[in-house]
Amino acid sequence: AAAAATAATHQPVPSTGSSDNSDADDSDVIWDSRGGSGIGLGRSGSEKRRQMSGKSAGVGIAEGRCTGPGWKRYVVAWLSCLGLMVVLAMRSEMGIAIIKMTKKQPEKVEMTARNHTYYKIELVQEVAWDHLDIGIIEASFFIGYALFSIPAGFMSSYLEPNMLLGSSVLITCLLNIAVPTAAHLEVPSAAFGVTLTIRLLQGMAEGCLYPSVHGIWRFWAPEMERSKLVTISFFGMALGPIVGLPLCGAVTTNLGWPVNFYIFGALGCAWAVAWFLIVHSRPATDPYISPEELAYIESSSVPATATGQVPCAAMVRSLPVWAIVFANVGRNWSFQFSMIGLPAYFSRVFDLNSEEVGIYLMIPFLLMAGLTPVGGTLADCVRRKFLSTTATRRLFNTVGFGVMAACLVVVGISRNLYLSTAFLTIGLGFTGIGMSGYGVNHLDIAPRFAGFLMGISNGVGTVSGVLSPIVASAVTRHGTAGEWQLVFFIAALVHVATSLFYLFCSSGELQPWAESSESAGLIEKSAPPGEQQSEPSAGAVEGGEAGESAG
Repeated sequence: AAAAATAATHQPVPSTGSSDNSDADDSDVIWDSRGGSGIGLGRSGSEKRRQMSGKSAGVGIAEGRCTGPGWKRYVVAWLSCLGLMVVLAMRSEMGIAIIKMTKKQPEKVEMTARNHTYYKIELVQEVAWDHLDIGIIEASFFIGYALFSIPAGFMSSYLEPNMLLGSSVLITCLLNIAVPTAAHLEVPSAAFGVTLTIRLLQGMAEGCLYPSVHGIWRFWAPEMERSKLVTISFFGMALGPIVGLPLCGAVTTNLGWPVNFYIFGALGCAWAVAWFLIVHSRPATDPYISPEELAYIESSSVPATATGQVPCAAMVRSLPVWAIVFANVGRNWSFQFSMIGLPAYFSRVFDLNSEEVGIYLMIPFLLMAGLTPVGGTLADCVRRKFLSTTATRRLFNTVGFGVMAACLVVVGISRNLYLSTAFLTIGLGFTGIGMSGYGVNHLDIAPRFAGFLMGISNGVGTVSGVLSPIVASAVTRHGTAGEWQLVFFIAALVHVATSLFYLFCSSGELQPWAESSESAGLIEKSAPPGEQQSEPSAGAVEGGEAGESAG
């Protein structure tokens, strides 16, 4: 059934007119959305054909519905969501732990003078790290993350993405358990060096997360459900701070900051075991998927290469690729600042303790968590009924991150705790909607290389995650409200610049370099021998795409 449905998907669609005008008759796109210029409206001819071919296969989406048959792909989505939630919750640990570790506390110190022993009360830190040491340790994670994101993109193309995701979570959680021991080593220089190394390795492990998630969805996501499924996975990215910030604050206050590292490390290891047992690399290898869901996924998904040559030169010359990269830069700047810099902002400007910081920062991430999957579902329905993929991605990205930029300006001006929290909530909430823009766009323009593209965009974007806390630390040396205002203005400017670039240079169309004959040939070579007959031929795929290009 799956083979018949897949083959039916690639049958030519009869045309009532000449082949030269086939796209012109059924397309409402203004200008050329593939090249990235202009703002596409309506649905392109290729999008309409793919939807029609899915219906002709007998496994299309029923009228008025936005989902197809089956449930296993949603198990994959929600389980990946939980994995990202645990890892992103772990990132809350260090920001709150540093507040506690570096706060000077009165301590009785034994002193000896002239054969007499006496005790003196001194203000000491739990760890002997100064302002610069803290900045370096915080940045080391993002340096490892950025350096390994592009290699992780290659790995997601050559290795099974489900194994890569599970392994990256398992490794970073095992390392997480070792952080408290490293920080408490007796020799201060050794404590600093070992902690820095562990954080660097954690960053390298977590650099595999998002490329592997995109690698999974290139096989599991039907084309018209990409936004929904990807944003369910990314829902965990928003849930992480919601769980992590208040829990870390409460645990740090009542049990001590090291307990946080043990709790999340153990949870991540347990999740990895469940993931390895439940999730398979492709629908065809999953013994629990229904025949209807398998046929639906295979008939409405774009084939993807597991190995082969990646068209790096063409990617570098592609404006839509750079649009995704710059959007990732803007999003990473504010998100990483929210995870690391905002605890210090609330602590210094509003004089809150660790537990209060966690509660106030949980509120913005609650709205972000709620709007992320809602934005994905809405984006899929808008694509299906009203707008082209290009217009949909640009609309959601601009609204999401444009609102965030405006809110950051208000937060910078505000000197009121409740007003600042309210606008941070609105701003971070709308970034959840923005994830249905650039966050899914990799699968639109190059589904075969989505994992590698995610590695590139996330690697370059994470450079801003490295710079953001460094800039915040450099600007806020005295911790005054005026210094923090400048930090928020810089973040708003970054958002405006990157959102405008995405608005005018992005695309939702499959790019020519992603549908080359070389890439199509590699699909056949990479398919297992038993699956080659059930897959559509490269010529059928190429012929359908070539006809659309000619039209």
